[in-house]
Amino acid sequence: MRHSEARVIYRDAFRRIYGREPSEDELDAAQAVAILETKYGRWEGQFARLAAQGHFNHGAEQRGQPPCPEGRMPGSDVGTVCFYVWPSDDAAAENLLKILKKTGIPLDQGPEAQSAAMRRSGYYGGRNWSRENDYNLAYYRAHPDKAVEWGSQAEADSANVREYAAAIRQRLKEARTTDDPTPGGPPPVRDVSVVEPSIGPGPGPSGVDLSRPLGALVGLAALGGVGWALGTRTSQGREAVQRLASLARAWRR
Repeated sequence: MRHSEARVIYRDAFRRIYGREPSEDELDAAQAVAILETKYGRWEGQFARLAAQGHFNHGAEQRGQPPCPEGRMPGSDVGTVCFYVWPSDDAAAENLLKILKKTGIPLDQGPEAQSAAMRRSGYYGGRNWSRENDYNLAYYRAHPDKAVEWGSQAEADSANVREYAAAIRQRLKEARTTDDPTPGGPPPVRDVSVVEPSIGPGPGPSGVDLSRPLGALVGLAALGGVGWALGTRTSQGREAVQRLASLARAWRR
C-alpha cells in the first residue's frame, strides 16, 4: 500500500475517531507509527503473511499468548504473542487512532513529544536499565551492539524515547522520498461500511452545503463528475466513487 493511499484511509479514520479534520502534521505522525510498527500491516514476514490472508494490523497491537482467541493471530514480538487483526485497512487504521487518542498521544508536537507520551502510556516497552532480567537478555542476544547498561531506569527511558523518536523521523523521511514502502504488497483493502463522512450543517465537498437537499444533489453530482473524470483505475478515482456512494446512502436516509 502506498503512502498516498494510506493518507486517504487515515484522513477518513481520523474524522471518524476525532470528529474533526486532521492537520497534515497529525496525519504524518499517525502514519509514521503505522510505517514504523508494521508498514501498514505489510512488513515483510509475519505481517505480510497476515495481510495476504486478509488480516490487517497497522500498529502491532497485541495481547496475550497463543492459543489466540477470535480476532487475534499468533506472531512474534518479545516471545510469541497474539496480534489483533482486522478485516480491512480502514478498521486497522481506526483502531490505531483510537489507541493514540485514548492514551492522549500528541500528534502535532513533534516526534520527541510523541515518543515520550507513547513510552509513558506503555505503547512500546523499550529496555530496562539492567541486563539482569529476561526481557533484556533476549533483547541483547538479538542486538549485541546495543548491550549497554544505564545508571537508572530514568536514563534507560530517556534513551528509549530518543531512539523511538529518531525512528519516527526516519520513517517520515522515507515517506517523503518514496510512495511505496512495500513493493508488491497487497493493495489497500477498504471497508466502505465504516467510511461514512459526516453529513450535517456546513460545507461539504467543494463548499457545497450538504444540510440542504439541493446542496446535497449538487454535491453528489460534483463528486460523480470527479469519479468519472479520474476513473476507477486511480486511487483518487476510487476514493471519489466510494465517497459518492457513501454520500448517496446518507442523503437517502
